[in-house]
Amino acid sequence: MLLHGLTATRRYVVMGSRALERSGHRVLSYDARGHGRSSPAPSPEAYGYEHLAADLEAVLDELGIARAFLAGASMGAHTALRLALLRPERVAALG
Repeated sequence: MLLHGLTATRRYVVMGSRALERSGHRVLSYDARGHGRSSPAPSPEAYGYEHLAADLEAVLDELGIARAFLAGASMGAHTALRLALLRPERVAALG
């Protein structure tokens, strides 16, 4: 799962994704809340990393993914790390 940074969208998360896809890996990304096609948070307080990590876990759940390799830039890296600290069983590796 590739996670974008603040003010970016899923379309701007490259980080070797084409090479990963060519080597047979399933590469996924999504727009974090308030970015791209995602809805804004209900309040400014709802942009905290605890909420972003919960969103990431919800995306994994929706896709039926029990564990994932997470790679992120900036805000995406913080989100991935937050999920790894809260739910280490969901994170196969960080990149």
